[in-house]
Amino acid sequence: MNILFIGGFAGWGSKFSSIAESLSSNDEISDFHIISQGIDSYEDICGKESTNHLSFEELYKDFLDSSSIVNKHNLEQRYGPLYKIAASDRTLLQFTHPIEYGRLHSQDFMTSYVAYWLNFYENFLVKNKIDVVVTSVIASVMSLTAAMVCEKKNIKLLSLGLTRYPDRATFYKDIQMTERIHFSDYTFHHLEKAEKLIEEKNKKQINPSWLEWKKQLSNPLNIFNYVNSIRSNNLYKKYKLYFGLVDFKDPILFLPTISLRIKSYVLKMIRSYYYSRLKKLAKLPKGKFYLYALHVDPEMATSVLALNWIDQLDLIKRIKIQMYHDVKLLVKEHPSMIGIRNVNFYKEIQAIPGVEICSDSLATEDLIKSSALVISITGTISLEAAIFNKPSFLFAKTDFSSISSISVFDGNLDLLGKQLKMSEEICLKDISEIKEFLADNYANSVSLTGSEIWNSETKNQFKYINKMTYLLSKSLNEIKDC
Repeated sequence: MNILFIGGFAGWGSKFSSIAESLSSNDEISDFHIISQGIDSYEDICGKESTNHLSFEELYKDFLDSSSIVNKHNLEQRYGPLYKIAASDRTLLQFTHPIEYGRLHSQDFMTSYVAYWLNFYENFLVKNKIDVVVTSVIASVMSLTAAMVCEKKNIKLLSLGLTRYPDRATFYKDIQMTERIHFSDYTFHHLEKAEKLIEEKNKKQINPSWLEWKKQLSNPLNIFNYVNSIRSNNLYKKYKLYFGLVDFKDPILFLPTISLRIKSYVLKMIRSYYYSRLKKLAKLPKGKFYLYALHVDPEMATSVLALNWIDQLDLIKRIKIQMYHDVKLLVKEHPSMIGIRNVNFYKEIQAIPGVEICSDSLATEDLIKSSALVISITGTISLEAAIFNKPSFLFAKTDFSSISSISVFDGNLDLLGKQLKMSEEICLKDISEIKEFLADNYANSVSLTGSEIWNSETKNQFKYINKMTYLLSKSLNEIKDC
């Protein structure tokens, strides 16, 4: 079995290299190639002569220097609009980014960039006889195009992700993460774990690890963010030395200039202060209400899973227009986005009659339990609602949208109001359904949390690499005969 690993930041090039070497020594794979991203993985892997290694940065420089012309029309016949693929990359084209991070490139540049990657994979996967592509990267043209070529050429794909609840590492068979890998049936032991998780969630004793982690990353007062920022200053010279890349205003490099980082910090302070002064709902309303949970923006939950609904302000307006007169719409901000969004975003929400922003002091669990319906684009809050046996509504399919208490939008905006109304009455068919779903998540994952997965320091931890190797081994065995 010949594997192409596509590793993003957080040391995933290095991690995949260690995992691949272990699988290879056990004769579980015959050969492997790695595309890494980031200086740390580049330096780590370059010391291993036996590795078939390419870096994202080298390929990006090749794209910038290339004078060859790719037939975009032919590619669009096979894969659809190149502009749409570009819009799924959070560093390439994001209409809603708070500091207009992805508006620096022309349409021709963006579509040529997508065409480059599609053409690269069409040649590379066939030439190297790749059997499976394994990726830790989601909201990036580098991985999205690989997934699209895999689908066309019937090459297997494994996409690293989380089970959300419980907060554990797993693999999915698609880049949209709607079909989780299944290599084991759950047992009574897993059901016991699921029951305990439900009990802890009802007592407000558990939240995904990445929730606090993302809050810390976006906290302008967190001293560790500045330590990491100072470390980033050393990377500019290395990008120039290793790859000849010098334009750090280019968002695709994911290494903002010092001035942009200062601007981001100042904006966070100003916006955090503005948000703290906003008039927000501090008590649960007595009347009937729907709860809409805002997403991190930009993120794969919208840009990859539900690109049609990437503009959340527009979606909130559409939802409210279709709601019945006696129902309020409450909006709950994602904790890690406080201080990130433009203040005009909140002003426009507050200008919509019948819509209110919830205070941070209102616990999400209490809001879910008191609501008539929980609404999200693809958010974990719908899974939380299912744990509380409350109905919810999503705008795109997820790996948990098959749960009976979760309704999914059918695409007819004229009937959205009726769909929301009907969804209010849909609860779990049986209380055991959510237990079995969670137990199955336990059975087909390993005990690595989201904050551990995206932490670069885990690349040298023996237990971490062993767990990931076990998970990938099980996943590869599951798909090899499919």
